Amino acid sequence: MEEINNTPAPKRKKRPAAVLLLLLVLLVGAVVYIFYSRSQFTQLIEHNRQVALEELTALQTDYDTLYVQDSKLKIEVDEAQQQISLLRDSMVNYKANLSLLRSYEKQIKRLREEKRELFHVADSLNRLNKVLIAQRDKAEDSLRKTSSRNKTLVEENVRMQADMKSASALDARSVVAQAVTVSNTGKIKDTDRARRTDQIRVSFTLVKNNFAKAGSVKVYVRVVSPDKLIGIEKGNNYFVVGNERMQFSGVKDVMYENQDLDVAVFVDGVAGDFVEGKYQVYVYAEGRQIGSTQMLLK
Repeated sequence: MEEINNTPAPKRKKRPAAVLLLLLVLLVGAVVYIFYSRSQFTQLIEHNRQVALEELTALQTDYDTLYVQDSKLKIEVDEAQQQISLLRDSMVNYKANLSLLRSYEKQIKRLREEKRELFHVADSLNRLNKVLIAQRDKAEDSLRKTSSRNKTLVEENVRMQADMKSASALDARSVVAQAVTVSNTGKIKDTDRARRTDQIRVSFTLVKNNFAKAGSVKVYVRVVSPDKLIGIEKGNNYFVVGNERMQFSGVKDVMYENQDLDVAVFVDGVAGDFVEGKYQVYVYAEGRQIGSTQMLLK
């Protein structure tokens, strides 16, 4: 009887080593996968953090370009900018994890919504402000035009009043000054000798003027010798020309009726008044000079 050979027995002893090798391979693969997955997860978190930082920077830039005039809205905008700055500093200085990143994303979402609302309010206020500015400018332009028209009317009125005043002013023509001597009988005789002169007769014609005011008019004359004003010894003989108070040598009340009116005013003197030389004679009415002439005594 032939003996049976049991040679396959050694092969059964090698199976545990193969299993162990397979488990080791699987373990290494699992570890590699875990590290790879963790690395991918970390990169994803970092990528999302960078995206969030960029969005915060964009929000900050948008706020920097926002023009706000309303004081209350300006406070809200400043507060929003401060929150963005604080959140961005937090994300820069701290390593984000999944939980923290989700918190950041919620805050950024809230800031986006707040920005949308603030920008809408700011845009509405700015548009309203533009309308108000346009209305104000239109009102100011209208006011300037009205003021300019009023100024023009006032200036025209002033010119018209000045023209009317000038047109209605009295005027004297043919002004003549003549020295006279008066006899004991009252007879008047012309003279050109200073030592014989008793009076000076100032003759002139008030010119016809339909625009002038008719009625009683005071006419004043001033006779100035080479030495002084004749008639200053008369006392309170003052009248006003413009803003100046002046003394007169003679005065006469006449009735003017808008027609040519011949007038003669006699100026008396005292001893020593009439001297040789040239005399200046001026005629005044209604507060202004209306004529003048000269006279020579020998």
